Formats: sequence, C-alpha cells, structure tokens
Amino acid sequence: AVLEQTSVAFLAEFAIKQWRAAGMAAMPDVSYEIAPLPAGILGLSQRQAGKTHILLDDDAAGHGWFVDLTPEDDVEFDIPVTDLVRRARDGQIAAGRMDLLTVVMHELGHAYGLDHDRTDTISVMSSVLETSERRSLSPASLAAFVPGTLADGVFTMGAADHPLGITNGSFDITDVDTAEFGWSHRGNISAGTNAGMLNEDSEV
Repeated sequence: AVLEQTSVAFLAEFAIKQWRAAGMAAMPDVSYEIAPLPAGILGLSQRQAGKTHILLDDDAAGHGWFVDLTPEDDVEFDIPVTDLVRRARDGQIAAGRMDLLTVVMHELGHAYGLDHDRTDTISVMSSVLETSERRSLSPASLAAFVPGTLADGVFTMGAADHPLGITNGSFDITDVDTAEFGWSHRGNISAGTNAGMLNEDSEV
C-alpha cells in the first residue's frame, strides 16, 4: 500500500504525545514529506534554522510500512523483548514490515535535539531498525539519550538487513582455544530474530 500523508500525520500526533509523556514539554517545529530515499534509508531529518523537515521513504526501504491505526496498544507486537521493545510474531499484520510509529518517534527525537543512541542498539534513538519491531519510550529511557548539537544537519535512520563484519561466520574454526573461535565484529552489532543490527562509529 502507498504511504499516505494522513497516516503520517495521525501517527506523528500520537508520537508527540509519547515524547511529551516521557518528559519533552516543547512542541517541535516539524514538517513531513513522503519520498523515495536512498537504498536502506527509512527516514531522514533535515534541521535548518531551528526547524526540522522529516522525510519518510515511500516503501520503507522495500519492506513496506506497518501503519498502526490503534497505536495506543501494541497488540500487533505480541512478543516482548524488553520493557520498551516488542516484536511481531510471524503471521501478525506487522510481521516483516517496518513500524512507521517507531520511525516517526525516532525522527521526532532529532527534532527535539537528540543524537543517535550509540550504546543501546534497540532504543528509539538507535540509528537502525529491524522489521517486525516496535520501540517505546519511558522517562528513564529519555534520561539516557544524548542531546545532539542544535546546529543544522542531517540525520538518517536505516533498515537493518544483514550482520556485517563477522568472522568465523561459517563456524569452520571449532577449537575453543583458537583466537579466531566464535564470532567477532567491527562496530556495535547484535543479532536479532530476522536481521543483524550494525551501528558504526561514524554517523549513519
């Protein structure tokens, strides 16, 4: 289905309420646009002169968007991962898709002046998102986010598709005393149910 501006506006209104409930009192100056973005990019925030323009990819980097018409509950994401992260079981309508609400909340975080979260790969402000996944906010999680510079800039959120930088991925090395035994990686990576999430040291 084609992403509609009305769907974005509906979920953006709910997302702003979530940010305010978590402790962000101000109302960000934000505009939204749906457009084809570069491969792998779900959303992009452009800050200029104190205003934020959010672009959302028209087809969620090829995965398709899940547009939640009842965002006040998370019933479509029926597998709890943490207190603030849930996944959709196979067969659920949200399974295999990118959660539009999570991406809008992430991009609004940049509108509030927050940087990417480089320590928690499954927080709302992490720079990558897996399919079938919803991330939420709490006052405690908000306290852990790092304020970004309020200067003009571009922030992106991408789709996690494959684990990168893994050695011994084929498990050919089986001797536990060998230095190359197990997995090693570059960057900050964790394995998910359907994808690997990579957060490089530089801006995504």
